[in-house]
Amino acid sequence: MYSISQSELSPQLQQLIQQTLTTHDPLKLSLGHGQSAILLAEQDYQQLLNVLNQIKAIITQTQQPEIGKQRIFGSSKGLIKMTDDFDSPLDEFKDYM
Repeated sequence: MYSISQSELSPQLQQLIQQTLTTHDPLKLSLGHGQSAILLAEQDYQQLLNVLNQIKAIITQTQQPEIGKQRIFGSSKGLIKMTDDFDSPLDEFKDYM
């Protein structure tokens, strides 16, 4: 899960988020000027989608993973050594055999 700081958001986006959080309580929603509840809900939904798309754009622009170097086959050759009897029974388990 990504977190994003307030300083990375544009002032307009911060204002829109704050306005959405404070004024779009379903219990406080008034149906003035002849608008229906469905229309208001649709507008709020579209506004929320716009905010989420802007946040998604910020996250994808600033938090891209770094692409590592391509590993080369055999690059660690000689670093790991195995004894000739690596698959023989261990001395610690002789009592159980």
